[in-house]
Parts: sequence; structure tokens; C-alpha cells
Amino acid sequence: MRVAPKIILKWDSHYTYSVQSATCSGGTATVTVSPGVFGPANTAAPTWVVPWFVNAIFSGVADSHYNGTFSINNFAPTGTAPNSVKYSLGSCTGVSNVGTGGTMTMVPGKAVKKSI
Repeated sequence: MRVAPKIILKWDSHYTYSVQSATCSGGTATVTVSPGVFGPANTAAPTWVVPWFVNAIFSGVADSHYNGTFSINNFAPTGTAPNSVKYSLGSCTGVSNVGTGGTMTMVPGKAVKKSI
């Protein structure tokens, strides 16, 4: 009996991202990071289906509202390696817009190449 191999591509998330800025609007945080968010083998994310709702861990951001583990619900901009992520804070009450400082790390997830 022959079993077909199962191929799972792992998203390469060996980077620690530096937070460049963080803003809040309508209950949604937008955090700009450096370097941009890449897919496997350091290829630009648009050539990969980067998993939505991947968990990202933020720490050291000046306004502590942004710190913690959040499910990323959007990457921007499209068409290039995105350099910002969005996640829900629920409310922007008492949340300040901040500049450089802090880090983001991502929990590795599965990714599928768009053109297999």
C-alpha cells in the first residue's frame, strides 16, 4: 500500500520585528513594523497566502494597551511586503498613538504558496 506524502509548508517567522509606530482608530490597532512581514524563505508575503488570524506577541510598546498576544486580522499594504499589522483592541478609549519602541514576534503558522 502506497501513501501519498503530505507536504506542509511552514511559515518562516524567525524575525523579531521592531515596532515603528502604533495607532488606534475605531477600536483597531495598526502597528507598523520593520522589517516587512515575509512568507517562507524570506519571499515577499504577496506571493504566499499568509495566514489570517495568526497570533502576534507585542511587548515593550510605550502604551501598554498594545502589548500582549493578539490575533492579526489584516496585513497592509497589499502588493508589497506588508509593513503593518492590524488587530482589535475593542476600544481606543485611553489608548495613545506611539512612536518607535517595542517588538513583535509571530507564532509560526502554515502558509500555502499561491502558485503551486
